[in-house]
Amino acid sequence: MKISTTRKLWIAIHIIFLVTFNIVFFLLKGTDNPASVWISYGAIHLAYIMVWCIRFFRLREASLFGISSVIIMQGYCWLQFIVGILFIVAAPEDWKFAFIVQLIMFSICMIMFLLATIAGKHARDGKPMLDELMADAMKTDYVKLTKTSLDILQRSTLDMELKNQVTDVIDIFNTDLPSEKNTKKLQDLATAFSSAIGGKNQEAIEKAKTDFVSYIRN
Repeated sequence: MKISTTRKLWIAIHIIFLVTFNIVFFLLKGTDNPASVWISYGAIHLAYIMVWCIRFFRLREASLFGISSVIIMQGYCWLQFIVGILFIVAAPEDWKFAFIVQLIMFSICMIMFLLATIAGKHARDGKPMLDELMADAMKTDYVKLTKTSLDILQRSTLDMELKNQVTDVIDIFNTDLPSEKNTKKLQDLATAFSSAIGGKNQEAIEKAKTDFVSYIRN
């Protein structure tokens, strides 16, 4: 697998940091240290490796309260680095306090990270469902608009002969309309029929009605 130049540079940065940190650590602290120092030393490396590894997984969309899992892990890494350095400098003989503090930090980070991952999974799983619901809504748009315009036309038409023609069209629309005819053309034909009814031109009404009914049934 070919590694991009950018990824190579990031790998170089990580290696430089780890090498520099270890050189400084062993020059200043040596190898004769209490357990609290080694716990902090290991915790810093663990946090840094976790941040490094997360970039190789598809978790960038995962977030908790708008905070991405990457930011959560990076925040933990910096906090762990600061706390770990303090314990390394102080070097307390009692290792339990250092262990408990860093265990709590690690647990909080992992809980937040896992919650973000779960939230991200739900978001990804819910997106196709949302897309499907939006698609269904778009499918019914023209049908609803057409039905509404025909209902308004029926209520606003006072001429009983014209009202009966509108009622005939509504009955055909409600009983014969197939789902695949949910198109803008359906609305356009309904608009033409409404305009013809408004103009009270019988020839135009018959033509608009024929066009509308033919489109529904054919």
